[in-house]
Amino acid sequence: MVEDSDGDVGLIKGLLAEEDGAAVQLSHVPRLGEGLSLLERERFDVLLLDLSLPDSQGLDTVVRAHRAAPELPILVLTCLDDEGLGVQAVEQGAQDYLVKGQFAGGQLVRAMRYAIARREAQAARPGNSSPAQREKVLAVVGAKGGCGATTVACHTAMEISLRTNQRTLLADFDVVSGTVGFLMRVESPYSVLDAAENADRLDADLWKSLTCNAVQNVDVLTAPATLSYKRLPKPERLGRVLKFARLHYGWTVIDLGRGVSDFSRNVLDEVDETLLVAVPDVVALSRCKQILEALGASGYPRQHLHLVVNQVSKRSPFSLLEIESVLEVPVYAALTDSRKALDEAYGHGKLAPRTSPLGSQFSGLASKLAGIEEPASKRRKFATFWRL
Repeated sequence: MVEDSDGDVGLIKGLLAEEDGAAVQLSHVPRLGEGLSLLERERFDVLLLDLSLPDSQGLDTVVRAHRAAPELPILVLTCLDDEGLGVQAVEQGAQDYLVKGQFAGGQLVRAMRYAIARREAQAARPGNSSPAQREKVLAVVGAKGGCGATTVACHTAMEISLRTNQRTLLADFDVVSGTVGFLMRVESPYSVLDAAENADRLDADLWKSLTCNAVQNVDVLTAPATLSYKRLPKPERLGRVLKFARLHYGWTVIDLGRGVSDFSRNVLDEVDETLLVAVPDVVALSRCKQILEALGASGYPRQHLHLVVNQVSKRSPFSLLEIESVLEVPVYAALTDSRKALDEAYGHGKLAPRTSPLGSQFSGLASKLAGIEEPASKRRKFATFWRL
């Protein structure tokens, strides 16, 4: 139960205690961030969720909880004035809602049992898509400048499209210094700022005018050529843009630039998984540790955060094992130092060739994200790299 009102917590405990034969073990925390952390460590059958918490309000509370534990049935407890919001919460992933003060212990227990049963039935339904098949939003964040976050975003978007054969959006949310358009060799009079400003009236025709088609199945939403800070988009409007993208793309890859600010942290609420890109040097690893701590404090699920170490070579000051020890997180993927080859490719207006070692590593990264098994020959070919 995630509820910040001691009175409501006491009421629920009292109602459950009155029900003979209802063996319910209730864990309680007052904040959503604490609840999400608890869900990472323990298994639960159902989540009782208040919509008005100190660190989360309204439908965003349901969205964040559902994203952190998509298989866990959520039962919303709402005030009478919020009943309409409760209905919307069901549309956002909750199984049901109850109006506080208007149910007895038996009703609460039945609602929990029904919520669990409905979730189990949905999971067993024929044709139910696996997580790898659902529409996903992937963010790429650099620990600092020069880590190659944009390079990772561009190549990953291309490879995911090719490996999954799904329409993919590559969106540049680095509104300060975004370079996705340059690397992908696309130009547009419109940008992510225009998409945010028109978030409430997006449709297929407007979207087509805002994006550029880079290659088959990959569209690009660029950052503005120049930034006026008065036009910095509100994160909630970018969230609506991402919701629209989910309806039209199998994958959306966004470049969030370097570091984590209040702006990017709010955008991450709409993201399914995040690639944190670092390089094996002291400054990058220090910044990386700060970002991990900041995201952890904000309640972002650690299992949705993946560490990518870029520019690795035999001369790197830290090995992958040392990096894992320092940051206390596993390395999700490692990429060889191919800056010279990339500069040459970019000079010709291209990305790294798919047949190159770096291209093959991006293919492996995309396959891992999409849950696609790589051929054994490919895994053996680059096995020595992982022992650095």
